[in-house]
Amino acid sequence: MITFIVTTYNLEDCLLRRCIESIVSQGLAHDEYEIIVVDDESYTSPQHVVNEFVRKADISLLVQKHARQGAARNLALQHARGEWIQFVDGDDYLFGHSIPPLLKLAQDNELDLLSFGFRKVYDITAIKEPADKQQQNIHNEAKASISITSGNDYMLSHNLFGSCCMQIFRRSILDAPKYGHPLRFTENIYIEDEEFITKLVWRAQRMAATNIPVYAYYQRPGSTVHSRSREHTDELFHNYFVVLKH
Repeated sequence: MITFIVTTYNLEDCLLRRCIESIVSQGLAHDEYEIIVVDDESYTSPQHVVNEFVRKADISLLVQKHARQGAARNLALQHARGEWIQFVDGDDYLFGHSIPPLLKLAQDNELDLLSFGFRKVYDITAIKEPADKQQQNIHNEAKASISITSGNDYMLSHNLFGSCCMQIFRRSILDAPKYGHPLRFTENIYIEDEEFITKLVWRAQRMAATNIPVYAYYQRPGSTVHSRSREHTDELFHNYFVVLKH
């Protein structure tokens, strides 16, 4: 089973609906996945959007007092039942039928983590799919041999994209006893992704990477990553020092 963790905060219904629909439409059997939506105390509850999918999927909604995405993801991890984890921001979505072949690729090669590509999208409603040739590459990649390395060796020659949404990974590496403590997100800061993904990749004993676009990264005006206020910039730099210290 794979657990899709979706975080949302004051999103338009159409965005969250698009996100969930892209997961439900992956082609996975009902018992092969679950969806956990975490609401970071939005002004209006997204329960009505989640309710639209209860007959289609194993989906649940958790609500927390406003504490940002790191805390929301940590809460979902407490409830996740899947062997595999995939994070999806509520304003983004997954390209159609992209997860099943890559999940098979990860399982067949006994990977801890499989990283993949993304594409920026700008339309607020329609689900844009990659070209047919790129979509076919997803399935071809699942049949081809891949380069497997440890996360430590991978980082010696690659930069990491600072998002936890561009990979599927085994939940077991979060709590592996040999690392001494569970891996979770630092809460109540921005860029919690960059700290988490660096530590996650380092823990992976067997990982692989592909540039095939699986994740649709919506460029939403007014989102956290696009904020340009002086206050936001000051806080962002403070958060960088917190993350670097960790």
